[in-house]
Amino acid sequence: MAVLSLSLTAMSKSFALTLASVALLAGCSAGVPVAPPPDGTSSEASSNGVSLEQDNSTGLEAAATRRTTTTKAPAARTVDVVVDNWSFTPSSIPMKKGETVAVRLTAVAGMHSFSVPELGINQRIEAGQTVTVMIPTDRAGAFSFRCAIPCGSGHRDMKGTLVVQP
Repeated sequence: MAVLSLSLTAMSKSFALTLASVALLAGCSAGVPVAPPPDGTSSEASSNGVSLEQDNSTGLEAAATRRTTTTKAPAARTVDVVVDNWSFTPSSIPMKKGETVAVRLTAVAGMHSFSVPELGINQRIEAGQTVTVMIPTDRAGAFSFRCAIPCGSGHRDMKGTLVVQP
C-alpha cells in the first residue's frame, strides 16, 4: 500500500507540473500582438483583441514600399534552318552563352532529324514540316549536330555545328 501511495504522489506532482507549464505558456502568449499581414497593410486589432500599430505613411510612401521589380525574360532569338537532302542551311550557328535561342527547322525533302547528342537533342522532321527546338546555352563550346536518320547517299555529309561563345 505504501508503494501505491508513493506512486500516486509522484504522478500527482508530475501532472501538477505539466498543468502549471501549460498555464504558464498560455498566459505568456495571451498578450503577444499578431504581426501585420505581409502585404504591408495594418489591422486595427488582432484576433486576440490587442491593438496593433497603425500605418501612418502616405499612400505614395506605402506604394513605394510595396513596389516590386519584375523583369521579363528576353525573347528567344530564332534561327531558321532549312533541312534538305544531305544538308542543313546554315550549317554553323553562333550564339552566346546564356542567350535564349530557338532553332526553327523547316524540312524541304525527305525524312531527317536534328541530333545534338552532347545537348540531349534528337528531333525528327519530315518534308513539309516545321519544328522549333530550344537550344540550351548554359555552357560554352562547339557542339556538332547531324541527321541521325539514314537518308541516302549524302547522309554522312549532313552535319553542322552550334557554337556557344562565352
